[in-house]
Amino acid sequence: MASKKERGELSYTIPFDISGLPNGVYAVLLETPYGNSLRKVILK
Repeated sequence: MASKKERGELSYTIPFDISGLPNGVYAVLLETPYGNSLRKVILK
């Protein structure tokens, strides 16, 4: 799974491996010097 966020003209892709996680609802928190972003991820 990868998360992509656009900030102005810049685009960031952050790959992370979720293959070992069981199905469920997860909260993913990305912390950067520019701020925080919390996203809900649902694995089925």
